[in-house]
Amino acid sequence: MRIWSIQPEEIYEKFKNEKVLYCDPSRSVLITECGFSPAYDWIAQQMKMRVGFQPEGVLYPFWAWHTIEWRICAARNFGHIMEIRCV
Repeated sequence: MRIWSIQPEEIYEKFKNEKVLYCDPSRSVLITECGFSPAYDWIAQQMKMRVGFQPEGVLYPFWAWHTIEWRICAARNFGHIMEIRCV
């Protein structure tokens, strides 16, 4: 499966090196500056109910999409488009 995410260059480099990504809430602009904590809390709770508990130390999901076409404009403003292949 391929999924796509828009991230800053340092996150892209970290993924290339480590091959694993976790959401760091302290570095997420949507959580720290835009007030999206309640939405992240809600989606994390929904995922616990529907998918199961998250890995130890992980609070929030890492956002990604199954298609990218309309997000290309956002990537130009906010970061790199990352193609993530899930096995």
